[in-house]
Amino acid sequence: MTDLRYTSSVSNINSDQKVVQMAEKVWDWEPQTAPFLKLLTLSSQGKKGVKGTHFYHLEQQRLAVSTTTTATHTNSVTTLKLTSTDFLQPNDVIKNTTTDENMLVATIVSSNSITVTRGWGEVSGTAMSASGQTIIKLGPAYADGADKNTPLQRLLDTGYNVIQNFRKECGLDWSTDATKMYSGSERERLRKDTMIELKRQMEQQFLFGQLKVGGTNNAPQRQTRGLKYFISTNVHNIAGALTEPTFLGHLESDFAYGSSKKVLLGGARFITAISTWGLNRMRANEAMTKTLGISVQGYRCPFGELDIVWHQLLDRMGYSGSAFVVDPDCVQYTYQNGKDFQMRPNIQNPGEHKYIDEFYAYAGLDMMVEKAHAYFYGVTG
Repeated sequence: MTDLRYTSSVSNINSDQKVVQMAEKVWDWEPQTAPFLKLLTLSSQGKKGVKGTHFYHLEQQRLAVSTTTTATHTNSVTTLKLTSTDFLQPNDVIKNTTTDENMLVATIVSSNSITVTRGWGEVSGTAMSASGQTIIKLGPAYADGADKNTPLQRLLDTGYNVIQNFRKECGLDWSTDATKMYSGSERERLRKDTMIELKRQMEQQFLFGQLKVGGTNNAPQRQTRGLKYFISTNVHNIAGALTEPTFLGHLESDFAYGSSKKVLLGGARFITAISTWGLNRMRANEAMTKTLGISVQGYRCPFGELDIVWHQLLDRMGYSGSAFVVDPDCVQYTYQNGKDFQMRPNIQNPGEHKYIDEFYAYAGLDMMVEKAHAYFYGVTG
């Protein structure tokens, strides 16, 4: 036994006597881990349950409205060379937007050639002195009593993705479970941490996953495709500083399809670039902020409503200069019936003196109208 012959102080008393002033709350370094997953569960599409491991949807595209010339043409030539003719029929009125001349389609010669009546309107036949001039379709102008055309219509397209088996376990032995902790029940803490971690991994997959069906016949493995590999049209390589004219120029095509409300999920460098010139266009979206639980800024643009969210996970993954523009009406969280996100407790082997719990979700991302979404990358400032 220690025999003290001087005044006691906190530095010399038995350390086992002291009560540690430990806060009960455990502070999470990364509380905003899965904003896209949260957005999916709250979108107008809601969740969708499916019976199998592959899920499909049908899409309908409209006929094109324009093409371009591939050669020069005099003011009287009646055979036009075009990039495509698959949306045109005899008796269609077309217009050259450079010369303002209207023409009447006579015949479809091939997939890139037609014959026309020149100057079919108030502007006479005008030479097309350069290739690449835009030709737009106005409407059909049939003669009285004319015969019908062969129907021209698009078939439906099929889109699909697959269910991925997301799983993550947590565990502790009986002694640890019985030990009193400042942070409360260790098993509950591990459960919460595992749930958050699995949601973050699903978020990463829904952003950057590539479609894959592998494994064996007895044990197939599937990877659901994420946003980056769905988007093929509106892919914008900024390769430098992002200016407002450049940003608006890309948004014009990004809003051309789908709804007039989009959400931008961007890394810090991308968001910072917008804030250097776009603060006068931005305002807090309090409703979305309350719904998602993270800060959301609305950006006023001439093409629709764009809500901007800083996606901190993009920074940690090396995509600080990148951003996704997502149409919430054209994405859907999809799960296999009975296997949406949930916990399966006590999966340890019989006789083991431990507890093993598992969180799992058999889920995938359904994404419609590919041109309604966009991916930006390469922003350096």
